[in-house]
Amino acid sequence: MTLFLDSEGPVPSITVRGEVDMSTAHLISELAEHVITRRPVRVILDLSQVTFFSAHGISALLRAEHAATRAKVTLILRDAARASPICWRPPRPDWLWTLRQSPQLGDPLGT
Repeated sequence: MTLFLDSEGPVPSITVRGEVDMSTAHLISELAEHVITRRPVRVILDLSQVTFFSAHGISALLRAEHAATRAKVTLILRDAARASPICWRPPRPDWLWTLRQSPQLGDPLGT
């Protein structure tokens, strides 16, 4: 897995490429938490180039979302393979975590 951080624009973007598994997932949350400490309004986490996503990846997303919530930063999940908002519903209702495409970002497919 490789991570690319684009912090040049007004909205920092983290692009994840390759396989997200037990040996790499923690890197996503660590980088997201680092970016969140800068207190941007939003952070984009682009998973459109991920080829495999394990349960450890879900844990990393949850850690990043918790960090963003604590810092009052909006975490936006972008997956170019889907044109609709992404909603993940975990087994317990109190874990509901919804990620939406921001209208300011335009078309999630990049067309």
